[in-house]
Amino acid sequence: MDDSIWLIGSIGYPPARRPGHTPVWRLRLRDWRIEPVTLLGLDNGPGWINRHRATRLSPHEIRVTGGNVLTGHGDETAKFPNTTDFVFDTKHLAWRAA
Repeated sequence: MDDSIWLIGSIGYPPARRPGHTPVWRLRLRDWRIEPVTLLGLDNGPGWINRHRATRLSPHEIRVTGGNVLTGHGDETAKFPNTTDFVFDTKHLAWRAA
């Protein structure tokens, strides 16, 4: 999208997981820098998600479907299937349920 590739979700290392937060990074194609994205509102995304699918919905929206949401750290980690579709707005840096 535009001059970037958006990276959403991660399984990550257990100590780095933040249940309830949805990690988003931006890979800028002009200089190949990856930077974490700071949301401009509440994190109303799917949570710490992996094994999901992301598709371009519009010039500035990405739909996230399926996958697993992790709810804890380390051995305490539980996962459940994501049953809600979410949309990330790359222009306003915000999530909404689809």
